[in-house]
Amino acid sequence: MVGQMGLQFAFQVLLARQFGARAEMDSFLAALTLPLVMSGLLAGSLASAFVPVYIETKQRAGETAAWTMAVQVTCWMFLLTVVLWKGTTYFAEPWMRALHPNFDDEQLWRTEELLRTLASLVIWNTLGGLVRAWNHCLGRFAVTGFAALVGNGVTLGVAYWRSRDDGLDGVAQAVSIGAVIS
Repeated sequence: MVGQMGLQFAFQVLLARQFGARAEMDSFLAALTLPLVMSGLLAGSLASAFVPVYIETKQRAGETAAWTMAVQVTCWMFLLTVVLWKGTTYFAEPWMRALHPNFDDEQLWRTEELLRTLASLVIWNTLGGLVRAWNHCLGRFAVTGFAALVGNGVTLGVAYWRSRDDGLDGVAQAVSIGAVIS
């Protein structure tokens, strides 16, 4: 966890050095917020409910029933997050306009563009949270810590590599790639 937090801190330092406090950075942070909130709500509530339900199902009905329940939850969460991802990309313009009324048209357009790239985080972060919960049910705590460390390391590396040439578009792609790896 300390390594993961250190990499997240390094990522913030990279963003500050590369982009400072410009309007484009505001657009990036504004675009990042909605997918993080959506996935945080889903992954946070799901993880806290999933572990006890999985364990109780395993004790009551057996390992096969617990795995069946876990696979069903995963499939439903995947379907829900795909719908949220597509909805977010489809409604990017009105949602960003409503959430950020002080942005001018150019900044709104930039925020919408970045949101369309970052919206996939709803899928990857939510399913990542479910996988972490699933691994916790199986007592694989080191796997989840290592996965987060690798994912954040990939995010930082790709963001560093892509930020100079591709700007915040490259950073947005790096965040998505890191989430998939994690």
